[in-house]
Amino acid sequence: MDVDSSEDSVSATVDEDLATAVQLYDKLVSGELSVQDVCTARCLDKIQEKLEAQKTQMAAKRTSKLWLQYMEMVDILRLFIKAERTGDWMLHLKSLQEMLPFFAASGHNLYAKSAYIYVQQMLQLADSHPEVFAFFWSGYHVVRRSDRYWAWLFQTW
Repeated sequence: MDVDSSEDSVSATVDEDLATAVQLYDKLVSGELSVQDVCTARCLDKIQEKLEAQKTQMAAKRTSKLWLQYMEMVDILRLFIKAERTGDWMLHLKSLQEMLPFFAASGHNLYAKSAYIYVQQMLQLADSHPEVFAFFWSGYHVVRRSDRYWAWLFQTW
């Protein structure tokens, strides 16, 4: 088998997986499938595997590596914003943990030190102060301005 035919077969399977993913999305939006059914679909796993293989291949180049690192930082920031807007305590702590290496690498040593101590103390909150942990787990670690799901906002002033 030559290189061109193997690339064509890979491209065909990617196209099939993407078409299946589009069908899954349409069925999810129309209510024919549940979120659980969509999350267990094999085509999404195959797409993820192919994306990870492509990222690994691209990481060998300096510019690609820079952009992949940038994308990782944006994903962490998106997780943090999602945690704050939905009141998800564990996602809040997870996103802060993922920020720690970037604080240190960028020379923000005080942020790195303070965030590290904060995360360590908050991970022990269930044992040290279970009543406070219960409130935070319920989403009361952010200021809520309305009853809408996505409207929990953290204050920056």
